[in-house]
Amino acid sequence: MSAINTKPASAEQYAILAIDSAFDICSVACLSASVSIVKTGTHKRKHADDVLLLVQSLLDETQMSLGDFDAIAMTSGPGSFTGLRIGTAVVQGLAFGSSRPVVCISSLAALAHATVAMKPGARVVTCLHARENEFYFAIYQQSESGSPEPVVRDCIATPEQISAHLQNVISGTSGTCLAAGDGWLQPALQELQQKYTLTVVSTSYDALVLADIARHELVAGHAVPAAMASPVYLKDELEYRTV
Repeated sequence: MSAINTKPASAEQYAILAIDSAFDICSVACLSASVSIVKTGTHKRKHADDVLLLVQSLLDETQMSLGDFDAIAMTSGPGSFTGLRIGTAVVQGLAFGSSRPVVCISSLAALAHATVAMKPGARVVTCLHARENEFYFAIYQQSESGSPEPVVRDCIATPEQISAHLQNVISGTSGTCLAAGDGWLQPALQELQQKYTLTVVSTSYDALVLADIARHELVAGHAVPAAMASPVYLKDELEYRTV
């Protein structure tokens, strides 16, 4: 996948419009050198009704146009199948219409980025309940650039597979390991929390977190054209397509 080249600059110089549609409530955000605003939907699973209204409200309040942004950030998953497709369609439409590049960000990476703010330097073990005895899982640490860096990349895993990842990565290491995500509330993972001395924290994120990550990703040149922006679906039997 080729990336769009951007001019070298510090992260704080970029202006980002971010849209998160991975879960029940969607949010949009604007982050620039002078503006930091997030707007959140009020209806569960009503992304199709809410997201464009939120974008327009944000543009009206900031008196910005789409052309004022350096890029548009979106959640690439894992998360709600329908929510991610709606978010992708909206981002692609806005990016095509304004000739802006897109930065695709994992929801697990966003969760880790929001969590590590509690304790800089900690590794974050992210886990979301997928279905029955399967979980969306990844381990992240903060990179020197400020973006979350995967130690174990996003995957779908059983408790046994999660235990194997933790054994390989966590056992014998020093430092704090924070566990974030609703997966850790499931009874099937209670034993692993104690076995690997994980500190479970209550963390959530919104589109403002996506925008913050996207600024660092732009510095690294990790943006793609609108046509190449697509969600990532981790279940083997289904695939997302660009919409």
